[in-house]
Amino acid sequence: MSSARSSQSALRSRPPEFGSLRNVQPSAGRPLRHVHRPMAGARLFFLALVLAFTLAGCMDVRPATKIGLIAPFEGLYRRTGYEALAAVRAAIADATTVTTQPGAMGVLPLALDDSDDPAQARRALEKMLASTDVGVIIGPLTPALAAAVSDLPGAAAPPIVAPFALPGAGQDAAGWATPLVQEVGALAARHGAQTLVLAGWTPGWPDYTAAQWAAVAGMPVRVHDDPATVAGGEAVLWLGAADSGAAYLNALRAQQPDVEFWLGPAGGDPVFIERAETRRRVYWVVWVDDDYNAWAATHSPSTPSAYLVYRAAQAALREIDDQGNAALPSPTWRVQAYTFGASGEPLPYQPAP
Repeated sequence: MSSARSSQSALRSRPPEFGSLRNVQPSAGRPLRHVHRPMAGARLFFLALVLAFTLAGCMDVRPATKIGLIAPFEGLYRRTGYEALAAVRAAIADATTVTTQPGAMGVLPLALDDSDDPAQARRALEKMLASTDVGVIIGPLTPALAAAVSDLPGAAAPPIVAPFALPGAGQDAAGWATPLVQEVGALAARHGAQTLVLAGWTPGWPDYTAAQWAAVAGMPVRVHDDPATVAGGEAVLWLGAADSGAAYLNALRAQQPDVEFWLGPAGGDPVFIERAETRRRVYWVVWVDDDYNAWAATHSPSTPSAYLVYRAAQAALREIDDQGNAALPSPTWRVQAYTFGASGEPLPYQPAP
């Protein structure tokens, strides 16, 4: 909008050029003669008029609503936000190829920055909730920020979809989080771990006791944030943010080079890869469905994290407009474990020797 305002300001300050004689004065001693103006200005006006009508005929004049996206577009995690925005746009673009009914709803993304900060996330959500043309809100993208704004929506608020919790839609945090912990416990036990250490807990994950977590993981669990307390025979699951997870791993490797280190959704963030000094025996778990591999082959960005946002945007489209999108099949979700490739790309989990 700033560029539009500056353009309007420039137009207002520009002197008249077409057909104006207000600055033409008679030369001294000579009468003002008839001025013959060429037809170039008229032709230009006619062409502009034709172009305006042509563009008007091509414009999308369908009723429009917006998919809100709350994500980090400034600061350390800005790449995650822009990846999410690209996924929302891809879902909208893909939907237009199957939604052909006359009068179908037009959809646009509306993205607001949360800077991975709880206070900023609250301001962004308050602004979204005050808008009258936002049909569904996606985000925030992390459990911690989602928990920080969970008290804001009222009964009349538009639906809010958290991509990381999409497989557990309609449930509490246990619906999406506990299967991740259960999968890590099973894989870690298969490779010799006797205890699972949960570190970096943040709001948004279930607030369980160690005994409750042990029932989920299928092995004894310690909840502790100090990497110096980790012993051989244990595995670690990091529940926090990507940057602090990398710092924890770097400290852990100074004394425990062989302990398996696992992450939740934060494992898909490029910040972790950039800051981790090693990827040996480092894994992460995330939700995907049976269509993910085929989707990844034809979309960019193609990470599991982007796919969750893409699926959240599809859910938003079904909520906004059921003329063609409601027929999309419901995905069958599963927890998938990954390792890291040479460039940090996700590779299907293969345990280290």
